[in-house]
Amino acid sequence: FHFVALLFLSSVFFCGCHHNPQGRIEVSGTVTLDGIPLQDGSISFEPAGSQTLKIVSGAQIVNGKYKLPVQTSLVPGEYSVRIVSDKLTGKMIETSMGPAPERLDVVPPEFGSLSTQKITVGETGKQIFDFDMKSK
Repeated sequence: FHFVALLFLSSVFFCGCHHNPQGRIEVSGTVTLDGIPLQDGSISFEPAGSQTLKIVSGAQIVNGKYKLPVQTSLVPGEYSVRIVSDKLTGKMIETSMGPAPERLDVVPPEFGSLSTQKITVGETGKQIFDFDMKSK
């Protein structure tokens, strides 16, 4: 009896860990700039459609790749996409907090600050969205 009870509780525990009540779908992809993987940055997704559950999520971009695992991913629907990445110029600038290294935004506005990019996350399976940006 104890073995059966232990087996039952173990199956409930392990099944419960993978429970996905919100219906989130894994999202991943690549981000390139002029055909070269973006070394670092971030990507964010905000609801753009009329889905009932409004989930905002994002991920770090490392060596041109990003991945939102199921636990922190998106539900099916339409999303606006924003990518952020910058590089150091080697110069120092004066800020309200004092001198700081100057950073230059490398993401074209249509992917960054003025993003026009949208994706539609489907109902099932892994969703892969690649973004190939061209320099400003």
